[in-house]
Amino acid sequence: MNPRHALPYELWGLVVRKLPRSDQRTCLLVSRTVHGVVMPILFSRILVFFGSWDSANDPVALRYMALQDAKPEVRRHNENTIALLRHIARTPEFASLVRELTVAAYEPGETDEMTRVLIEALRQLRDLRVFRYYGASPMLYADIMRALSEGPAPKLREMRFPLPRNAMTPYQPGTRRGRSRVNPPPPPPPMSWEFYFSDMQMVDTVTVTGHLQGMVSSQRLDNQAQTSRMTTATTDTLRHLSIPDLGWCLSDSRGPGWGRLSRLQTLELTNLSGYLWQREPHTIAQLFHHCSQLRSLSMLSARQRDIDALGVAPESLPRLESLKLSFYPDHAGWVDWNAHIVPFLREKKRLRRLDFVVFGNYSGADVLQVLTAIPNVEVLGLPLFKPRPWSADAFGTLDTHLPVNLSVLLLSGVIIDGTRAPPRKWVELLHKRKKLRYVHFLYSRCHSSVDLTEDLLKDPPESLELVGDAARLRWLSRACGTQPAEYSPAWPLSAVCFRSAADFQNGDERDADDNFADDCEWMLRHRDTALFDTFSPNGFGTLLDNRKSHDRR
Repeated sequence: MNPRHALPYELWGLVVRKLPRSDQRTCLLVSRTVHGVVMPILFSRILVFFGSWDSANDPVALRYMALQDAKPEVRRHNENTIALLRHIARTPEFASLVRELTVAAYEPGETDEMTRVLIEALRQLRDLRVFRYYGASPMLYADIMRALSEGPAPKLREMRFPLPRNAMTPYQPGTRRGRSRVNPPPPPPPMSWEFYFSDMQMVDTVTVTGHLQGMVSSQRLDNQAQTSRMTTATTDTLRHLSIPDLGWCLSDSRGPGWGRLSRLQTLELTNLSGYLWQREPHTIAQLFHHCSQLRSLSMLSARQRDIDALGVAPESLPRLESLKLSFYPDHAGWVDWNAHIVPFLREKKRLRRLDFVVFGNYSGADVLQVLTAIPNVEVLGLPLFKPRPWSADAFGTLDTHLPVNLSVLLLSGVIIDGTRAPPRKWVELLHKRKKLRYVHFLYSRCHSSVDLTEDLLKDPPESLELVGDAARLRWLSRACGTQPAEYSPAWPLSAVCFRSAADFQNGDERDADDNFADDCEWMLRHRDTALFDTFSPNGFGTLLDNRKSHDRR
């Protein structure tokens, strides 16, 4: 490259960030300068696959039998994944580029070597900030957590994982496949996984996932005790926590255990129908009292008593900015919105994100009452299931009270009626939201042929950038001269399934500074079953960590 005609180094970074990932890889061959620009951009976030998570017809449920016959391309992909992890383990300069590692573990065959190379790579990732682990094959063993404590522990900030298995990985160096004629002494057995968090002094975000037992068992109680000790080890730094229910971090809800949660800013309770909640009906009220600093709260599969707590203490959580609610099956129809939900929302002067995840047994007309209490909300997930029939008055109420400052809007159960709610009216409704940048449609199964995205493309709102329907996400390019507006290619299914806030930046530095990318990720969080149209009695969450299909113990 002629230096007299070369772009400044900083401009190359702006250009490369705007390119599709495939074109970014091509830029590695342009010149030494561009190569140096592209490497940190291309490899700061790495997603590695073991097996083929999407080879089943149902990419969320990941049925074990559908993965039994490994295809040649899957074997080649596994070899490439192992080669990448070995390169990380053997090349410190390359390892220093990686800030975020996501592992998708769905290999039904032999996994010992995969676990070993992952452990070797983790020990070299000294600058890793984010570690996410999906799936259970290879299983997340305790010595993978030990590798994290030995490698990136000083800088690690965020972790997402299914409950690890407190056992040493079956593949240790020198113990199989003739790696050494003289076997070295076996490594000491790992501690219980939660004790390694004492070395992770910067972790502020933890998401514990996995297949959840529906009744009390010794295994469940052990898991809860371990997670409780993990929160104790990270009390000083932990600010964002996602767990099934409070039984997973409180050994005694009336005792000093509440002190572990008093500094939390985000709390996600992903399975409020759990057994221990039935033993302690006042836990939500205690949560409001002890966790008054919360800025974000998610209550999924909430029962009637949990919703009642909102109405009993409407002035609680004065700093709350985000609220996500889903209802346990058959409880949604019992909710008295005016008595419980509306008073609680009216007192939340800082609330800017609200998402209701409710499903088929729910009459959507009731939720329109809530809109009068949230005029300043900017991010909204709204269910519109079956006001039967969809009347012009119902549509008018929606149009009148839908907040005008919305930047992100998800509408589930969208119904198109040729006379009362034609596509033109839906597009006009979106046009009135001048700040709307992302809209997502989820259609009811009985209206699966509905598609508003093409009508939207003909006359898109000026501010709109991203459009989603079901699992299809596409960026919207603006019309330029005689060139009409058009959609980008749909996101790869893997990007949709294993998404993070960075995926929503689209190379735009503005998105790194404002809340847009975080807002988009928050809106789709816990909505995988709806995105992939997968039947679930709860209608929310993700099955990506279901151990039942993979645990071969």
